Amino acid sequence: ENGVRYQYRTVVNNSTDRYFDPNVSVPCWLRFERTVGGLNRAYYSTNGSDWTRFSFTSVTMTSPIYIGLAVTSHNLDVPCEARFSNLSFPDTSVGPEWAAKDIGILTNDAEPMYVVLNGNARVDHEDPNVTLTKQWIEWNIPLQRFADQNVDLTNINSLGIHIGEIDNQGPGGKGTMYIDDIRLYRP
Repeated sequence: ENGVRYQYRTVVNNSTDRYFDPNVSVPCWLRFERTVGGLNRAYYSTNGSDWTRFSFTSVTMTSPIYIGLAVTSHNLDVPCEARFSNLSFPDTSVGPEWAAKDIGILTNDAEPMYVVLNGNARVDHEDPNVTLTKQWIEWNIPLQRFADQNVDLTNINSLGIHIGEIDNQGPGGKGTMYIDDIRLYRP
């Protein structure tokens, strides 16, 4: 709906300048180039071979620079989705470090969440994407789910709330979770 724009910042954390061509629509091809002299230019194409420069503006930036394909609905309450395909970096040393990155609105990585009693009885959260939730939610776990795993509910020595796989000893996902009001209710 909002078209395709070439946006750039010439000063870190300053306002974003942009060039918008109302005649560009998706699907389309995009190309970004950086000259040996450090000039950055963006192009678009309707067929992948005939290229039009987004503007006559050439932005000079000192290294390192960060480029990307950004998607926004321009409304914090409205999600937006776009699909990019056939990304390539010809004549560059860009490698597998290219990845999705949140800009502005930070989100967590998707990880499983579960509760462990006495170090071995595990109950998983029913939503596998619970770590992506941006609002407070209540999670009620019937104690019977632990009793069904032969946990003596009169002798609880430990309770753990885990995010990520317990067997994974390497680095996991990243993000922030707030957990409060852990309560035990009698039936």
